[in-house]
This record gives sequence, structure tokens and C-alpha cells, in this order.
Amino acid sequence: MKIVRSCPVCRRKMRFPVNRGKIMITCPHCGNQFIFDPSIRTIFNRLKAKISLFLYNWSKRIRKRK
Repeated sequence: MKIVRSCPVCRRKMRFPVNRGKIMITCPHCGNQFIFDPSIRTIFNRLKAKISLFLYNWSKRIRKRK
């Protein structure tokens, strides 16, 4: 199984294997190196942040309509 994540510098999307544990990644586009940690806690926290941001933006849109 693979997960899609973007490079923290150039924001280019890449796929990473989940079953290999914590790995060092070098972005093929910009050369930036970073550590990818596919642990459940890391994935959950990232998903929680995206959901929170979505709900915040959604509530702002609803308020503007009224």
C-alpha cells in the first residue's frame, strides 16, 4: 500500500510505501531530503489537521452566505 504526500519545499506530490517503516526521502524534483514516518499516529494527525482546516473553511463559507 502507498500513501500520497507532498514535498515540504516544492509541494510536488509523491507516493510512499507504508510497509517500509520510517524512511529518508529525497525529492526527485528539488532534491530536498526529509524523513517519511508512516506510523498510524502520524497519518492520523495529518488527517485530523486536514479535516479541521476543511471544517474551518466550510464554516466561513456558510457564514458569508447568511
